[in-house]
Amino acid sequence: MLDVIGPLTDPTAYGGAADEAFDLVVPSLPGFGFSAQPTELGWTPGRVARAWAELMQRLGYTRYVAQGGDIGANVTDELARLAPAGLAGIHLNFLSAFPFEVGRRSWDFCRPVFSRGW
Repeated sequence: MLDVIGPLTDPTAYGGAADEAFDLVVPSLPGFGFSAQPTELGWTPGRVARAWAELMQRLGYTRYVAQGGDIGANVTDELARLAPAGLAGIHLNFLSAFPFEVGRRSWDFCRPVFSRGW
């Protein structure tokens, strides 16, 4: 996902307009990426989601979206369930984070497409 930071924060360098720029907050999961190993147990996706909601509030963001993939998808799913003030939407790119009911409805909708070999 590091490749999307530049186009989102500096779109003019990639052929876009300045008014298409976004602020990005890119926290690292505790114990992953650029973060140190937590010093205590219990950093579940729910706890990380609560920490990120507080982070966004402390940074002064009143409206934002969240994206998560792999383990981050579980955190982003928990963030949506927490429904903090300001969270306008989420994007997940790891489908196992979806609740079964949602995944089942999505599969029922898409099955005719897949059955045609697309």
